[in-house]
Amino acid sequence: MRNLSLSLPISMAPTSNGHESMFSPVKLLLIFSLLLLGACAGTGPTPYQPAERPGGFGYSETKVSEDSYRITVTGNSLTTRDRIEDYLLFRAAELTLMEGYDHFLLLDRQTDSDTVRYYENWGPAWGPGWAWRPYWGGYYGGGSHYGTGLGMTFGGGPSGQQTRYQTTALVQMHMGRPPVVLGALYEAQRVIDELALRVRPNSLE
Repeated sequence: MRNLSLSLPISMAPTSNGHESMFSPVKLLLIFSLLLLGACAGTGPTPYQPAERPGGFGYSETKVSEDSYRITVTGNSLTTRDRIEDYLLFRAAELTLMEGYDHFLLLDRQTDSDTVRYYENWGPAWGPGWAWRPYWGGYYGGGSHYGTGLGMTFGGGPSGQQTRYQTTALVQMHMGRPPVVLGALYEAQRVIDELALRVRPNSLE
């Protein structure tokens, strides 16, 4: 498949007040560098942490009743399904002990995935070309412009994919084993002991 190119003009005429356009080569390259740095940030799995905002990476919970919570855990594309499900169990055990109970039921559990395909054949491109840009000179309009530009090129078929997982469940807490077990029953302290090394390895150092 032929590569497609999207470019922004860099060589632009001065504005009507004689000042250089805000889209100077130095400014555009600086913006592009900052975008690349942002894309490279956070290259590890989501740690066990509270989510900073709704829908953010980490865990969050809502108290449904005196003995029940709805817990949601969301991971980035480097966080496996098993890991976020461990996070959910660990958080449920923590809340159970904090509320003064020792067992919990995991009800209405659901894990969803979101897969995004990415292209290997993409990157920055530099070269001459035509582009349309607006202008203002007593009236608003637009026209074609030829000059050197910096942009992104992409093409070909998808070379891979990234999958993010989110899991949620209703946690019902109990003191002792409940007479009727309607879901998966866990002993809170045992969950903490068994998962602590995987969920919070730094806390054991």
